[in-house]
Amino acid sequence: MIKKNYEELVSFFADDEFILEMIADAMKSFPEYVNRVYSMETQMAIISVRYDGEERANRIASLDQKRRDAHEVAIGSCKMLNRLAEEADVEKFCPETDDRYVVGDFCALITSEFFASGKNYSNLDDLIANMKESVKGGINA
Repeated sequence: MIKKNYEELVSFFADDEFILEMIADAMKSFPEYVNRVYSMETQMAIISVRYDGEERANRIASLDQKRRDAHEVAIGSCKMLNRLAEEADVEKFCPETDDRYVVGDFCALITSEFFASGKNYSNLDDLIANMKESVKGGINA
């Protein structure tokens, strides 16, 4: 559903290179936020065993700030995409909220939906089931 609405938005602005660039940049912010969360979670484990005290706190604070910054960009991207959708008279596909948790979940959802689409899955449930099955042998092999 998200991808269909996104494609309608892009089609409406097909002749406006500037707006298409803005849309492309906005869409990049969602997987970038997901990547920041992933990076923070994986790096915190390493920081916790390698550093103590103030050094540990500073490194974790730096990771958290980068994640927070990416989150703010994603929130701004949602607002901009919703304004463009309104202008184009197409259904909005971003949440209309400043709630950080809702926007964070949306970033994971839209990233997953486009990933599923690229793998030719019709829905996320099928993608997740296949992913669990395909990596099961690889994890303990």
